[in-house]
This record gives sequence, C-alpha cells and structure tokens, in this order.
Amino acid sequence: MNLIIDSIMGGGKTTWAINHMNRSQQRRFIFATPFLNEDIRIKNSCPTLHFVEPNGTFSKMSDLKKIISQGKNVATTHALLSQWIPTAADIDNLRKWNYTLILDEALEVIRPVQNLNADDLRVLRAGLLEVDAATNKVTWIAENCPQRYLDIKKLADAGRLFICRDSQLLDLMPIDVLKSTPNIIVMTFLFEASHLCYYMRMHGMRWRKAFITNGRIQMGEADLTPKKQEIKRLLSIYSGKYNHCGEKRNALSASFWTSARHAVERRQVIRNIRSFFLTYCRSSVDHCMWSTFKDKPGSETNVVKGFKTAFVPFNAKATNEFGDRTCLAYAVNVYENPMIFAWFCDHGLTLDCEVFALSAMLQWIWRSAIRNGRAVKLYLPSLRMREILCAWLES
Repeated sequence: MNLIIDSIMGGGKTTWAINHMNRSQQRRFIFATPFLNEDIRIKNSCPTLHFVEPNGTFSKMSDLKKIISQGKNVATTHALLSQWIPTAADIDNLRKWNYTLILDEALEVIRPVQNLNADDLRVLRAGLLEVDAATNKVTWIAENCPQRYLDIKKLADAGRLFICRDSQLLDLMPIDVLKSTPNIIVMTFLFEASHLCYYMRMHGMRWRKAFITNGRIQMGEADLTPKKQEIKRLLSIYSGKYNHCGEKRNALSASFWTSARHAVERRQVIRNIRSFFLTYCRSSVDHCMWSTFKDKPGSETNVVKGFKTAFVPFNAKATNEFGDRTCLAYAVNVYENPMIFAWFCDHGLTLDCEVFALSAMLQWIWRSAIRNGRAVKLYLPSLRMREILCAWLES
C-alpha cells in the first residue's frame, strides 16, 4: 500500500514515523531523508530496530544492496536512494523482507542535465547517442567517450537519461525502486506540488492520503483553517516602497537573477533586503535569513552585504537550523523549470505552477522561528508570490 501523509510542517510527521516503526518491530524499513543528520536521529530514536546507515569502504550503493539482502533496517539519504537502480535480486530482496519505504519529504525524481549547450547536443546526437522515438530514452552507442561527456554516458548506461523536445537532456530516477517496494509512506506537505506526485501518476501508481492530528494518523485531508489562522497571527508581511521592484508578473524570477540586463535592478533588490533588515527590522545578522536565485554556484554577485551568512536556499526544507530567525526576505519568484513542465505535459499531466511556488515558499518560511510559535517579519517583494501566499491564507 502507498500512503501519503500530507500534513503541514511541524505537524509531527517524523515523530509519528518513529513511533510507528518502534511499534512495528517485526517489519523492515528503509527510512530516507534529505539530510544525513536526520539519519542519526532515526538511529538514536529507534535503538531496538538497529538501523544501519550505508557506509561501504568502496561504495555506499553496494553497502545499501548488501544491507537490504540481509533484511536489516536502513537509514539513508534521498541522494543515495535516487541513484539506486535495483537488479532482479534487489527487487526479490525488497519483496522477500516486505520492506516499507518511508520518505521524509518527497523525493526529487527528475532534474535537467546541466552545463550542456546546443553545440554539445549536436555533437552528442551525431553518433554518440541514440534516442528511442517512442519513449525519448537515450542510449549511448559510441565505443569511445570524450572526457567532457563521461557523466552523460554514465546516466545513459544507467537507464536514467531522456530527452525532452529534442532540446534538453533529463535525468530521471528509475521507477523500479518505487514500484518494487511493497509499501511506501511519503511524509510531506502539499504533495500535489511535488514532481514525485506526477511521476507516480505517470507510472500508474495509486495511493491513499492521510494526515497527523494529536500524534495519530487519520485518513483523508486535514482542515488547515486553525493552522492558517495561527500563521496569519504570527506572520507580518511587509508592505511598502521596497516592494516596487516586484510588481511585474515575472519580476524576481530565475532569469531576473541571472540575466545581465537586470544587473541594475538586482543591485536595488539587494539594497532593499539590507535596508529591510537594518532599517525596518533593526536586526542583526543572527536573526535574519534571506534568499535569492544565485547567479551561478559559488557566485558572490547577489550577496547582501553584512548578511552573507544568513543566506538560506530558496528551496530549503527539512532543516531546523534556522529556527531562531525572525526577519525574513524571500526575494524570489518561483516557477517550474520549463523543460520539466514540458516533460510532464508530453505525458498528459499539467503541473500546477502556483502550488509549486506556494510549497517552496511555505517550506522556506517554516525554516524560521515561526515553526516555534514566534512572530516573524517577511519581506516578499514579488507581487505574484504575495498574492499566492495571501490567497492560500484566506482560502
């Protein structure tokens, strides 16, 4: 059975999972979380289940397979699980031991392959790759491989590489892990905003939905009205002149933060964030958190002077590290990646871009002190994002 526990952040999902596993001593579990430190929490909270963390001398993946063949309980990360391509023997072991896979947050199952341009695609398609016209699956056919394309070959050889509309290579997690595990429990909020939801639909997988209330599981959809009232009481959304930069529909999107033609406007937004912290909030860096889209990995371009250490990625989730932050600046306008959107459209599924944006924003806000019942101030310059958030709070 596949079960989606769709409860708002801080609703006790992980605590429920720990209690559920401790009550189910005869069952086998694979617990996967975005962060390694959560693996440690699971091991410490379930001492009699003797959870094992893959840590092979030569390969964590080999160790994962070995642990499952022995029927032991596994605590691992999303990153390792998403790389797993199960063999027939692996699938037999999953079924033999009747494993339950518990996902703390929805697994990321699809991503665009980065650092390839149109010239690279032309080179690859001129004798290195072959594309199945029916499935768009990519196969490596050349005997040799240029150094630049070694990662591409690895993805193709692993059966993970697909092409979308002849213009973008995509890395898709093989569905075998999900379809071969007897029981799956996904613990998240706004499951319909996740790519995992659409990927499971694409492959004909079914599930039931539940939520957590007072530490117990209840089937169906939760009534979020009381929680929304609490959030409205704690969340003060800034309205003032610093918002002028976000009035256009696409302002503060990923292209805004990376395109050279918006350089002057970007500098103004960065100044606005700094002024919001210093003048409006009168706060020090230790109580602030902010986010923009980075120009490129490691870039120092879009950094708020004096507040560099308060940066939190726009899609942060499942971490309590920033639970003391009360002054927030979320200077992004979140949209779906157009090629991921197109991929699902080509398979008859239309992603909800506004729910996707809402999910990312709520997860980010919930990294702050609001998760601990404390009031926070939020600078949300994008008009579109403010409208999405306010509509949800009022719905």
